[in-house]
Amino acid sequence: MKTTFPIGVFGIIRDDEGRILLCLRNDYALRNLPGGGVESGESPWQAMIREVKEETGLDVEITKLVGVYTKSNKDDVVFSFECKVIS
Repeated sequence: MKTTFPIGVFGIIRDDEGRILLCLRNDYALRNLPGGGVESGESPWQAMIREVKEETGLDVEITKLVGVYTKSNKDDVVFSFECKVIS
């Protein structure tokens, strides 16, 4: 039996004072890092750039992979990236 896992991405974006950007979710009152799911045919880093643009309007470049995590209760794999605003 083949097992597949949804893949998610989240971006850590800091301002000049070191504060981290959080977004207000639309589905319930919670703030979290900008991010979301990787679409078919998309790499995690492409998804990260797309998700940040969709959620914040910012163009970013990825500067570092911070970590790869799992949500064992949901069978998810999540990539966290450090990003830098370029416009």
